[in-house]
Amino acid sequence: MLPENNPTLVFLPGIGANHRLFKNQTAVFPNSYAADWIDTLPDEMLEQYAVRLADNIRTELEKLPPAPIIVCGVSLGE
Repeated sequence: MLPENNPTLVFLPGIGANHRLFKNQTAVFPNSYAADWIDTLPDEMLEQYAVRLADNIRTELEKLPPAPIIVCGVSLGE
């Protein structure tokens, strides 16, 4: 088990993928969270979407012990 002061890893999948892409990583790192994309709202601007996505991630991270955060991601496109 990792010490409590280890950072929390936040995994962001590329468009078209979801949290399952990181199942091996989240199994190994207990202080981690793999985010999923959320549905857009009608006429929602990108900035508004980003705020809602960040709020969702923040809500999930509040369930974990406080720690520095490292964001990891993958792109499946160009």
